[in-house]
Amino acid sequence: MSTADFIKRFQENDHFNENASTSQALSEVIQSSTKPSSIVVETKQLSSLFNTSEFDRYVNFMEKGDVYSDSVPINLKLSDIVSTSTPLVVVTKFINPKLNLAIEKYIYDNLPNPKEFKSAKRLILYKNSPCIVIGKNQNPYKEVNMKYASLLQIPIIRRYSGGGTVVHDLGNYNFSYISSQNEFDRVGFSTGLNIFMNQLVGLKYKEFKLPVFPLGTNGKGDIINAENEKKISGSAFQISRGKSLHHGTMLLNSNLKTLSKLLKLSDKRKKSIVDRSTNSIPSPVENMNISDDIFTYCAISSFISSQANSQTVTDTNTDYDNLEIFEHNGSKCKVLKIDDVADLPSEVFDIYENFNKWEWTFGSTPKFELNLDIDDLKVSFSVEKGVIKQVRLSRPEPALDNLVSEIQSSNVLFRGDVVRDLINEDSVLRDSISWGIDFNCDYQHLGTTTN
Repeated sequence: MSTADFIKRFQENDHFNENASTSQALSEVIQSSTKPSSIVVETKQLSSLFNTSEFDRYVNFMEKGDVYSDSVPINLKLSDIVSTSTPLVVVTKFINPKLNLAIEKYIYDNLPNPKEFKSAKRLILYKNSPCIVIGKNQNPYKEVNMKYASLLQIPIIRRYSGGGTVVHDLGNYNFSYISSQNEFDRVGFSTGLNIFMNQLVGLKYKEFKLPVFPLGTNGKGDIINAENEKKISGSAFQISRGKSLHHGTMLLNSNLKTLSKLLKLSDKRKKSIVDRSTNSIPSPVENMNISDDIFTYCAISSFISSQANSQTVTDTNTDYDNLEIFEHNGSKCKVLKIDDVADLPSEVFDIYENFNKWEWTFGSTPKFELNLDIDDLKVSFSVEKGVIKQVRLSRPEPALDNLVSEIQSSNVLFRGDVVRDLINEDSVLRDSISWGIDFNCDYQHLGTTTN
């Protein structure tokens, strides 16, 4: 897909338009970020712990271009720097989750050979409009409240990394730390980030909200409140081709009530699905209630600090409007801001298109069995790669003869609307079975395209 075609589709597609859920989330984030803090200290006390001048420069850099300007910005394209042998931070200002995940995968795929270029580390930062992101090996039918997600038009996206299901909104920030497989450490980046965050606990700077409690990590690599062990950030990992990726979601000012409802399923629903997919492990969660800029700057500072012994930046050309060099304790690193789809390569759009497909989000679900009890009839579907491979009935049922025949002779997709059309129109089983499969969800409202 060409850049021009993607931009046109990007603007026309309803999934990119700000819906009620996005507006509500944005409003809540704005309201929460403007609440005054009761903790106040002098700025000069903070300076010894926190480079305020560098932080102010970072904030100005991130805000540059948000307001209309008569001059056309001169931007560096992602493809022109993605393979640099030096450490690189990429901050995307898009809030489209599929686009951000596509950018993340493109950067991961184009990381130089870690064995040859040991300094080629990456940090990616972004936040998303409301969405549900499931792990590569998960089953959305038993992880997600699909009916509620469809009602709110919140898309479900299957990522390329493992781990559990998470809900994103504009109140949480995502980070992805990419390094070599040999240097993979579940808590390495999290521990460094916590050090920078913890030094700010109880302090204040200008209008920004700083941490009010210390952070720690658990054995899974999750970031937690060190005082009550509630989870602040879940983790997902990917290791392939000599590379490693640690993906985390930081709860800063998220709508935790909606988050909980989107992942809440009845015990009956959970028991009706039998599989070997990766199960999410629910944990008590909590917001940090800090400003986005504070978190992202701490993440960048931690990343730069961890690369102190890496190859240093020698090319200090910052003639681009979306590229800047930041420093921490003498170490320097380039930070690329992405805020224009014209600066993205076609490969990103190809990955993005795959995230749109029902075949990827739902059809890639590991094989499973759905068991439905409808009065005195038991119906069991065996599903693999989105196709019903077998259906078993506890007794003969003429209304389902056509469905059974079609499943035996062709590839019948595991979708309520497809199965419904293959059941006798006069049978009450049409509604019961289609509802039992996917609650008659509109898959477009869940962010996928269907044939």
